Amino acid sequence: MFGLGVLPSLICEFSKLYPDIQVELVLSENPADLSNDHIDIDFRIAPPVEAGIKRRMLFRSDRYLVVSPAYFIGRNPPTSPEELKLHRCVAYSMPGNGYSWRFRKDNVETEVSFHPSHVSNNGIALLEFARMGEGIVLLDDYTVHKDLLSRRLVRLLPEYQVTNSSFEDGMYATIIDSLPIPTKIRLFLDFVASRVSGSELRFSAYESTM
Repeated sequence: MFGLGVLPSLICEFSKLYPDIQVELVLSENPADLSNDHIDIDFRIAPPVEAGIKRRMLFRSDRYLVVSPAYFIGRNPPTSPEELKLHRCVAYSMPGNGYSWRFRKDNVETEVSFHPSHVSNNGIALLEFARMGEGIVLLDDYTVHKDLLSRRLVRLLPEYQVTNSSFEDGMYATIIDSLPIPTKIRLFLDFVASRVSGSELRFSAYESTM
């Protein structure tokens, strides 16, 4: 969703400043193999773990449970993570056989397993399921920020941190660890960072598009 919602407008702006540098945008839900795939920069939600990779954190993010207000016509909102089992939940496709969300409150973690009503490996599809009232969805805060402001979606259980992977996720720019960093890579990284780094810029960058 970062690639669809933020990068195209930034690439257009960058190309006006540096017309001799062509940026090719390749979208995928999976981490790239920078060397074998001949990719200069990979933007990832989770921090990279491979050897020989250098990372630059652009911002930290949280994940929110969101739902359309129309979903609760005739239903009571959940008041605890366990009550999510009584509701329709839409899941992001993950490795393994089951689906669960992890919750943290006051340094205590719990995990709730559920049988999803819909599954997708694409964040845009998950966002649309939420907007259509198809169930409760877990999405990154910056991707639902505008929908929450407009009340198109509402956030559930805000007193909990929630994730389907790690509580340390955000947006990381990853490159091959080499010195010196090629000028074109450094210029583009610095440009993107200047537009999205930090807690406020990440919201404004996404608000202007999606």
